[in-house]
Amino acid sequence: MSVINMLLFGKPTILYDGQPLEFSVKKAVALLAYLVTTGKPHSRERVAVLLWSDASEEVARTSLRQAIRALRETPIGAFVLTDRTSIELDAGVESDVRAFQTYFEQTLAQTKIVFIHLSMGLSSKSTNLNPRNT
Repeated sequence: MSVINMLLFGKPTILYDGQPLEFSVKKAVALLAYLVTTGKPHSRERVAVLLWSDASEEVARTSLRQAIRALRETPIGAFVLTDRTSIELDAGVESDVRAFQTYFEQTLAQTKIVFIHLSMGLSSKSTNLNPRNT
């Protein structure tokens, strides 16, 4: 199976089977970055306003359609899921940002467990060290 990997730390780069992809619409990469970092579907209207906030609503919708068309012209098009009202990125797309988010969440969860164990251990020992209990 083909692999799409998005490298967003530093200069954004989209790789398809290890080879960089080029897009005819500059904001296509911004669209992909937004979809991969949020990891959920969004309304087309919201995405259009977000990426083309300085344009009229009609121009923003047209620009979004052009960006989606530009993505469809590349292998990543198969990973862009759209319908009349929403757009999302297939969960199989890998990204350094997602990997970092996952690592951070796992580390945070492990840290919480360690603190719980430490606080339980300290609270039971601190009652033994209380001079009033001797």
